Amino acid sequence: MASGWLFGSAFAGASDDVRISGADRTAARPDVLRVTRPTNADEKSTEYVWQLVSAAYASLDIAVLAVDVPLARMYIMADQGSADAALAGVAEQIEPRYTNLVRVPVPVFDSRYHIYGFDTDRRIDSWADLGSNTIAAIRGFDTIKRYLPQEQIVWVNSAAQLLGLLEQKRVYYVVGLEKQMAAELAKTVRPASKRIRRLNENALYEVILFHYLAPQHASLKDELAEAIASEIHKRSDKEDQRSDNEPATVE
Repeated sequence: MASGWLFGSAFAGASDDVRISGADRTAARPDVLRVTRPTNADEKSTEYVWQLVSAAYASLDIAVLAVDVPLARMYIMADQGSADAALAGVAEQIEPRYTNLVRVPVPVFDSRYHIYGFDTDRRIDSWADLGSNTIAAIRGFDTIKRYLPQEQIVWVNSAAQLLGLLEQKRVYYVVGLEKQMAAELAKTVRPASKRIRRLNENALYEVILFHYLAPQHASLKDELAEAIASEIHKRSDKEDQRSDNEPATVE
């Protein structure tokens, strides 16, 4: 299993030259928050998290201003209170070092990839266990290229198409996001799809990120958590509608 990701692993070069007095004060509810955002991280994923967090704040009538800084510095600034929040980070890597940060307890990015198929007698504990069998994945999960050769991968557009390829026996396994696949399997009425099972207990690859508040804004934690959860639910509904109407193209 691989874990960690763009916001959590780069601490090299972090400095302690950012200071703010009175960082432990309790502030009134702000109209605008300065949120640090990494300049040296994956742009597509950063933008996804930024849009989610911005929409959550907007639902609370709070505007956000991006402060683009190197990855390690974005945590320092929020930890010391010279910024109002840090966009996202991996809890296990961020919290032991930046102890003033306040985690908003709903993940802003939660990706756990599992293997699915009909071969319920076989246990998949690693990428190597897939052997040379053809496997399908949704476009955008480029991390799979680290573990499997390109010619072994069939790319599709949605979780519904992953199930379709398994039913048609065009691939032996598929790799998909736990939540997406669970939702797709729950709503399928096709007998063949109902026999598809998750074949590994622990995710082969996972990335779980949380948004962090500076200490002076700790009082926003619970309200913001609810707002983030609401925004995730809205996006999930839209994704389900998009997947239901996605053309069945593969490559």
